[in-house]
Amino acid sequence: MSTYPYVLMPQLLLDFMAAHSTGVGAVGDRSEQLPNRIPHSPMKTTPSHRHWLSSVRVQLKWVALRHILVLLPVIILSYAALVSWILLGAFGNWGVLVLTGYGSGCAIALYLLLLRLDYTSNKSLTLPDSPPRASTVNAVAVPSASSESVSLHRLKQLKKALNRQVRQPCGVSDAPVGASERDFNRVLEQYFPGRVQSQLKFPVTINGREYAYSIDFAIVFDEIGVCIDCEIDEPYDYKSRRPTHCIDQKSDAIRNSFFVEGNWIVIRFSEAQIVLHPHSCCKTIAKVVSRIMGSHKFLRGFENVPDLKPIPKWTKRQAKRMALARVRDRYLSRRVI
Repeated sequence: MSTYPYVLMPQLLLDFMAAHSTGVGAVGDRSEQLPNRIPHSPMKTTPSHRHWLSSVRVQLKWVALRHILVLLPVIILSYAALVSWILLGAFGNWGVLVLTGYGSGCAIALYLLLLRLDYTSNKSLTLPDSPPRASTVNAVAVPSASSESVSLHRLKQLKKALNRQVRQPCGVSDAPVGASERDFNRVLEQYFPGRVQSQLKFPVTINGREYAYSIDFAIVFDEIGVCIDCEIDEPYDYKSRRPTHCIDQKSDAIRNSFFVEGNWIVIRFSEAQIVLHPHSCCKTIAKVVSRIMGSHKFLRGFENVPDLKPIPKWTKRQAKRMALARVRDRYLSRRVI
């Protein structure tokens, strides 16, 4: 947690996601597709292949028998012609011609008959069905109705897991809101309309004293129960110049534990990030929501938004130097609305 942004998940949600993993980049309910390529493997002798191989063997035997039947009358008649030529002498020449012509005709007729029978038997001899081609396989997806039912079941289970398990606010804080926070609020509303709340107040007791934590921005999915505490960290107070949100301070760690134990998700950004890259910050939030909900629909609209680049957290000493250099003035003057 030495860089911004960073995300803290309650154990309840971590257990839920482990039990309901979708395997879509650690998140998502996209339709499962068969692989683009079918791995090469030797042909297994399934029942259909065994039947085909048996048919091939029968066909080879039939071809051999066909040639024998065609050649047999030729051989017999040729032998008869030779004998007649020896016995009949000069008159046997005509006998040879007659017997040879008759034998050739019978051989041709028998060959055509066997060829016809062979063609008829071959019509039922076809290769077993082969796997679809890669292009066809890739186009086949799990029916959307099935995918939607799985997603709906996941959300119902998530709602059941969060039921009465999320800490609730006691009101709204009257803490002042800066210009950069108002700008970021508008961007949040653009991507999460109707779900953004600010300055929610939570009572807390620390060392016997009563305090109240105030959330910068809460993104609440009432229909499911998912709540996100989105915090904006400045390196120092603008008026007093005192360091704030330093990595070597314990106040933020105590606060984070309070919300995570109350089953809130905590996402922290630096002020510079929400000022200079508000849309990328929203994309980070959408990724977290997608991972929890198991749906990519929350990432729609972020196709052309770059990922948020991490920046290191600061120590007290670094925050003091930043205050002397008036770092906040530099990026606040470059506000992106």
